[in-house]
Amino acid sequence: MIKKFHIDCQYLIHKLPEHKKIKNKLLSLIDKAENKRVFDEGSETDISKADWFHAGEFSKREWCEFLKPFLVPVVIEMCKELGFDGFKMWEIWFQQYYNKDSHGWHSHSANWTNVYYLELPENAPKTQIVNPYTKEVLTIDIKEGDILMFPSFILHRAPPIENDVRKTIISYNLDSLYSNEVYGKSIKY
Repeated sequence: MIKKFHIDCQYLIHKLPEHKKIKNKLLSLIDKAENKRVFDEGSETDISKADWFHAGEFSKREWCEFLKPFLVPVVIEMCKELGFDGFKMWEIWFQQYYNKDSHGWHSHSANWTNVYYLELPENAPKTQIVNPYTKEVLTIDIKEGDILMFPSFILHRAPPIENDVRKTIISYNLDSLYSNEVYGKSIKY
């Protein structure tokens, strides 16, 4: 016999403080970066540009090195809010969506999935997640410049874009670290 128990599951939203300052430079670096189309008809995924194939190569991508000093302090703060000492980032990549692009329902590896909304026009669809207990689909109230962090087992998707806008996100996966060290000392990047 299977017994089923409910535990609370949370997600966080945090604004990247320097978003307006770095947005154009970061988009410029992404425009020059190697990328490929991601298409999987079976999962309703069609993303015009992504560099997920380099997701584990942090220092080989100029946009990634540029973002690092702005992103890491925010990730540290989010980790503290959740009560762990640090993190290990496994992968980081960008995705650019255009008219009719979408990313079907999926989940990630690691402990936490994160999405930084670098470019999110007001009429672009927002990330949806499935509440694992009620199966309700929730549309997350995020805005450009926000970072969304949620447990990696949560099913989520980027609904299709239905107009002529471009949406750019940076996604990354990380594991929680616990130690007796002071916050920030155990960070792996």
